[in-house]
Amino acid sequence: MTTWKTDGDWHYDYFSPAEAEETFSGFTSLVRLWRSKSKSPPPSWSDFEFLDFRDWWGWISVYDAVDGQPLNFDVRLWGTEVVEVTGHELTGQRLSPENLPDRSDPTGVSLNHIKFARFILDEGFMGVTSEPYREAWGPGKLYTEILLPLSSDGKNNDKILFAGRIIEP
Repeated sequence: MTTWKTDGDWHYDYFSPAEAEETFSGFTSLVRLWRSKSKSPPPSWSDFEFLDFRDWWGWISVYDAVDGQPLNFDVRLWGTEVVEVTGHELTGQRLSPENLPDRSDPTGVSLNHIKFARFILDEGFMGVTSEPYREAWGPGKLYTEILLPLSSDGKNNDKILFAGRIIEP
């Protein structure tokens, strides 16, 4: 694990795509699924079927990189559980530096989040973000996301798969 950035309580860490599945506590099954969809990561979004995500329904989000605009992403999918956590629905929206706050915010996407997503795509790493989220969930709980790159052509990473969970560290 290497830390990319810390912004307030948010932590952004990245890992080699060969990192042991057990490193990703709470996300082991998703990492195993992601790896199973391609002989050499990353897989394509089209390699997955709805039923593949049975244990993750509602927690999956997918961003499409916008050609020629490195910090712009179109939100293809924003999971229903993610809507519950963040309080807003982003499916079909464009994320760009002009419409995002500079600093990380526990209820939304920040400029740091899309810069980190771009870093994950450009470098082909796996990423994890986490923050102590809402007091109502109880002490010590974190909202944690894993970021996994996807490639439509097997060469260029052009989508990013997110999965979030509320976990105890």
